Amino acid sequence: MLAVKLCVAVMVVGMAAAEDDAGKLAGTWAAQSNGAGSVWSFESKGDALQITNRDGQQTLAEITCKPDGRECKARDGGKNVTVSLWHNGAALVELETRGSEVTKRRFTVNAQDDGMDMETIAIVPPGKTETVHFTRLQQAAHNQQ
Repeated sequence: MLAVKLCVAVMVVGMAAAEDDAGKLAGTWAAQSNGAGSVWSFESKGDALQITNRDGQQTLAEITCKPDGRECKARDGGKNVTVSLWHNGAALVELETRGSEVTKRRFTVNAQDDGMDMETIAIVPPGKTETVHFTRLQQAAHNQQ
């Protein structure tokens, strides 16, 4: 019985940590790269996470998915894609499948400078891993309370 209570306590703490990390990511982030106009927004929608990627006024990607590892449908670059989201420690991981291409992104908030790093990893076909640093433009309203 003690083992069951301990397992439940560990699960609750883990879920609370994932929610806390998701809260840190909530808001709007702009790329610091030279000439890159990429802006990513993260917002909770019930038990799902809404992620939008824009370049200027053009919406590049729209994802609304539960961060539970299950596949959901989304749009990226005007094309239908399949996406899975989950938390891995402090990182939000996105796995995107577009036809035969598979890309993994890891979003991590850096507490020291309130920045976010997005690591993009080409899985299929294999390719170069890139990391872009973002600066917070605005925090989601529900986190400012």
